[in-house]
Amino acid sequence: MLTATVLIAALVATLMLVATRVRNYYRLAHVPGPKRMGFTNLFMARKMYSGRMHYDLLDLNKSYGPIVRTGPNMLMVSDADVLRHMSAARSEYTRGPYYKAVRINPDQDNIFSMTDDIIHKELKSKMGLGYSGRDMGGFEPGIDKQIAAFVRLIECKYLSTATDYRPMDLARKCNYFALDVISELGFGAAFGFLAEDRDLYSYNEMTRKFFPFVMFMSSVPVLLSMLGKWPLSALGPTAGDSAGFGRLMQFAASFVDGRLAPGSKRGRDMMQSFIDSGLTRDELMQEVFVET
Repeated sequence: MLTATVLIAALVATLMLVATRVRNYYRLAHVPGPKRMGFTNLFMARKMYSGRMHYDLLDLNKSYGPIVRTGPNMLMVSDADVLRHMSAARSEYTRGPYYKAVRINPDQDNIFSMTDDIIHKELKSKMGLGYSGRDMGGFEPGIDKQIAAFVRLIECKYLSTATDYRPMDLARKCNYFALDVISELGFGAAFGFLAEDRDLYSYNEMTRKFFPFVMFMSSVPVLLSMLGKWPLSALGPTAGDSAGFGRLMQFAASFVDGRLAPGSKRGRDMMQSFIDSGLTRDELMQEVFVET
């Protein structure tokens, strides 16, 4: 009796899965694209993880036109008129689950991952002054300070002579410069990548590993919903890590708590603007993640 019940349950589940797949396929069947992509997201996930996604998507555009089906519920649009219509004020189009992939904390949204339009607009209105730089007298002084640090690094370590050739990886140093500028403007002090001339806390190394994973997860919505659940949650960064995003989580907590502490000195940076605009502790911590 138990075996028959299990078989019936398995049959019903299989039929429901097939019916869902068929329904999803026919809903966008009128849109050009490879037929196999109408049944699963795995083909797009494989393309994203291969590192050749931009070439593959261009080939799809050339083969099928400016609007191409790339998944059961996903379209790729390269038509400028359509994009303007989708992005217009009061557009009925909303953000899809793709944006959840840029969460640092799987259980909490930031300004980029928020899909609720009302909350997103509220956050933008609170953060507008900070991102404009008006609350801190402009961005130029902080940027100039880090330009001087960049020049100082080159002059001290990478000026070659007739007998001493000192090559410099400009791409890596520009990355250090960008991170120090962001932290100078956002938090009132540079992290010190240029001063140390090294990848502090293995941050860049972890970033290079992290983004292919983000792109892969963004193409398979069902996986995004599982990120905050065990066992995948156990694989993510924690505040106890000594490097990478875990180290960033430590910094975010200590920095935000320090700025919110009674009697703390006011800063002249973007974070102070966000505090003055009424962002909560959790929102401020997410903004630390976004800015880095």
